[in-house]
Amino acid sequence: MKEEVDSGGVFSRLRKFVTGDSASNTEPKPIGTKRYIGKKKKVDGRHGGHKWTLQVLGSRQSGTEPGQFNSPHGLAWHGDQLVICDTENHRIQILNKNKVVIEIIRFDGQFDKEFKPYDVAISPDGHFFITDIGNNQIIICDQNKKIIQIIPQSADIEVRSITVMAAFIFVTDRKGKSLIKYNIKDGKLVARVSDKFSDPHSVMATSNNHLLVSDRDKHVIHVLDSDLNFLNSYRNDRLKSPLGFDVDSHGNIYICIDRWPSNGIVKLRSDGQLDCVLFEDVVYYPEFIAVNDDITTTIALTEWTYQSVHQIRVYSVST
Repeated sequence: MKEEVDSGGVFSRLRKFVTGDSASNTEPKPIGTKRYIGKKKKVDGRHGGHKWTLQVLGSRQSGTEPGQFNSPHGLAWHGDQLVICDTENHRIQILNKNKVVIEIIRFDGQFDKEFKPYDVAISPDGHFFITDIGNNQIIICDQNKKIIQIIPQSADIEVRSITVMAAFIFVTDRKGKSLIKYNIKDGKLVARVSDKFSDPHSVMATSNNHLLVSDRDKHVIHVLDSDLNFLNSYRNDRLKSPLGFDVDSHGNIYICIDRWPSNGIVKLRSDGQLDCVLFEDVVYYPEFIAVNDDITTTIALTEWTYQSVHQIRVYSVST
């Protein structure tokens, strides 16, 4: 899950989401409606004996109401809440465990251009790290979703995917085809590597302070250390055009594959070996994924096929 490491550099669990403030038992009041939540459907999986229940959020047409989307991209679990970058609506929507919107983050009029969130990572202390492709910058918000820092980018960088490890931010750069490391404290660029990437899409930190980067054109998942030195690459026949990916608490990697006829989610074990393929011929062009396995494995996906570009698909998987 694009995991973030705490300030001591140690993971309590390998996941992108963190639990909320345990001191508060107040359930946020929904501001959305169930109007845009699809019914759950039970479907048999094709591989590994998996079965799942599907729930579709949003509608095929773009919309601006709470619970509707316009070209959503990156998403993450924050406890049992689902955080979604609603890119072309210029906002981030936060849904509760019932998939009803409880908070909307907007920054209207605060920047030169419209806010377009592309990806989001959440640190153990509840800070939000957002790539804003509308203004080509990184936005850092506190637990109250108030901006505390902005890291602008130079003209030769186009930020995309983001993750956080200890005191550093890592982002993929579309224009320079590179991976960049920033210091959170002062926002300065620490290191940048591009010589081994062809089309880096997503980045994630792991429990042993390594980084995983999907390279769409090379059909691999690269493994780097925190200093951006290349260590290894995961390859197999089913790993074609990998895009977004996430990791569960056991270290299994769930990867969006958009290369026909292998479209679906490839699941790798922590050693990079193929475990199974999920949702083959069910999802067509998955781009981003977020995995929550607190109780059951719940997988949220964004797709860019014309039929579901404005929807979120949520699968509850059992084995």
